[in-house]
Amino acid sequence: MEKIEILITNDDGIDSNGLHTLADILRPFGNITLVAPAYPQSGMSAAVSLGQELFYKEIHREEGFVAGKLTGTPASCIKFGLTQFFPDKYPDLIVSGINHGSNASASVIYSGTLGAAAEGALHGIVSVGVSIENHSQDVDLGAIRKILPSLIGHVLEYPPKPGIYLNINFPDIPFENIKGCIMASQGTGIWIKEFIPLSPEECTAKAPEEGMEAYKMLGNYEDSAENPPTADHRLMAKGYVTIVPHSVDYTDYDEMKRLSELWNL
Repeated sequence: MEKIEILITNDDGIDSNGLHTLADILRPFGNITLVAPAYPQSGMSAAVSLGQELFYKEIHREEGFVAGKLTGTPASCIKFGLTQFFPDKYPDLIVSGINHGSNASASVIYSGTLGAAAEGALHGIVSVGVSIENHSQDVDLGAIRKILPSLIGHVLEYPPKPGIYLNINFPDIPFENIKGCIMASQGTGIWIKEFIPLSPEECTAKAPEEGMEAYKMLGNYEDSAENPPTADHRLMAKGYVTIVPHSVDYTDYDEMKRLSELWNL
């Protein structure tokens, strides 16, 4: 198999176990260029570090592998990787992850992991985000090691259309309990009671101004009764690895036509 050029990043930061496991999984496919946030950037979606002074440091280099960290968002890491390492020819593949925590259902809206994949798809590059349903850095990634290579093989042989990126989510269960891999749709739901008040003793940071109250954003996920059987988070709960194709074009064309007719524009 011909070696390809692969750019990888994540939103958990350069020290994440999932990131380096991903690099190990992808090494047999080609040359790896790794540009990851210098510190965790979860929940940044496709935000870019516009107007900020960014700092980059290379931390490892060997034949077929270079890795560095950037003080920017995941999408900024992709932009930096493309301009600094691929100025003349884009990489063949971008993979973001392995994220510690599910990016199924409404999480896709907030995910820095998927924001990076969207940035790649915006450039017309085959792009994938990979996540597991467990936030622990010590989570067992054995099932991903066994399954992801075949999925990457499918991605390379039958890539998504330009402007489409893939969101792959693994349930946190042993390999032998996984029922299979399945194409899914994005589930829907919302987080409720998201802001938890903190006492001064519970705060790890100093308030920027005297008299400000402290909160932590956590919340509980509330599922929607309108979810179809194809909803990714529901299929994950049944033991499936889900693959959802997302588009960088957010337009709802049916609604565009309907409102245009109703508004008589």
